[in-house]
Amino acid sequence: MTRHFDNFCRREDGGPTVESILWLGFFVMLFGLLVDVAMIFNGQARALRVVQDQTRDFSVGELTTVDELRTEITNELQALQINPSAVNSIVIAGVVSTRVEIPANQLAIVGFFTSFPGLQVDVVADMMIENWEV
Repeated sequence: MTRHFDNFCRREDGGPTVESILWLGFFVMLFGLLVDVAMIFNGQARALRVVQDQTRDFSVGELTTVDELRTEITNELQALQINPSAVNSIVIAGVVSTRVEIPANQLAIVGFFTSFPGLQVDVVADMMIENWEV
């Protein structure tokens, strides 16, 4: 019996399996982090498109007030399951500037960013207002 146990202890052909199992957790966590980062960038791109479109609508006169612009942006983002924490628009010297803040953990899937509650994704769009009168 001791001869079989000694042979078992001296064999090294199971070493790569043990090492791969030890590294598996690291690779799963890395993959999850990459998925979250990709989804945050995707959500930022979708939100940027909405903010640019609605800001452009305001600059050409389809939306008439800043409050209407904020409401349209909020409604469009909520239709994409994105709930912004802040939507700010301001008109200065013929330029409308819109800034939207979205919590990053809202855009992530796996949840690596839930430990950073203050992490925000900012989306900004500036457009010149057509037919601006001084």
